[in-house]
Amino acid sequence: MDAVDRVANVLLGSRGNAYCNGCLAAGLSLDRGQAVSRITSALADSASFERAFGTCSACGRERIVISST
Repeated sequence: MDAVDRVANVLLGSRGNAYCNGCLAAGLSLDRGQAVSRITSALADSASFERAFGTCSACGRERIVISST
């Protein structure tokens, strides 16, 4: 399973929660750099995901987060 699928599966499996790139990277042991940002940007282009400013369900910080719709 590639990184895009891993991120999508986490988001789809936790509807109602939103995650920042840092928490997704840490939780999935992914590169914290540009890779996670590119993945979440690509997923946000899909009707199944929404990326916006909000509170991360994992760290509680106000940031750009992504969630499943």
